[in-house]
Amino acid sequence: MVVERKKNLTVDQKTIAKLVASRLGLDIKTVESVVETEQKTTMSYIKRGFKVTKKNYLVLEPKLKKGYTFSSPIDGKVYDIPNKVRISVRLGEGFKSYVNDNSKMANRLCRFVEQK
Repeated sequence: MVVERKKNLTVDQKTIAKLVASRLGLDIKTVESVVETEQKTTMSYIKRGFKVTKKNYLVLEPKLKKGYTFSSPIDGKVYDIPNKVRISVRLGEGFKSYVNDNSKMANRLCRFVEQK
């Protein structure tokens, strides 16, 4: 039986944090603090030009888009378009294989997690 959805399914970080806290027996504020610190740290490294790899999950890579000069055919003015950083996001094989076949979790999804 196929169920048609009228709305897209979504979940926010707060819901995920609550789920993680309940599964691990942690305080919700602690989990939220960990998530926020991880996100800020990731963004900080991206801002400084680092490629961030979360093994088997995703890769975030800053790519510099060179600036250029643009002459408008409408008003004849010359505009300088500055350099811009674009973030490339690629999903890892572990993420893709888990989503495509729920029974196959990637081996050692994170480097620091013991193999189970």
